[in-house]
Amino acid sequence: MPARNWRETVTVLPGVSGGAPIVRGTGFSVEFLASRFAAGESLAELAEDYDMTLETVENAIRAVVWAAFGRRGLRAETARRLEQEAQHG
Repeated sequence: MPARNWRETVTVLPGVSGGAPIVRGTGFSVEFLASRFAAGESLAELAEDYDMTLETVENAIRAVVWAAFGRRGLRAETARRLEQEAQHG
């Protein structure tokens, strides 16, 4: 089960990706990964495409969801899909 600690996965560097949140050590935009996941790609596909662990991809997507929904928590559909993907990797 992933650590689900997106704060260790995501960073912001002023000179990288226009200062948008990125996956630490990669330069990949977390919003880009989340948009591909929302379009139907699996965590496994994204991890393979960008040479990341499933945990890293999941944490990056959780960061976007948290930023969008904050204290209201994960939207039910997104949360359910993340859980299913994490369990079946």
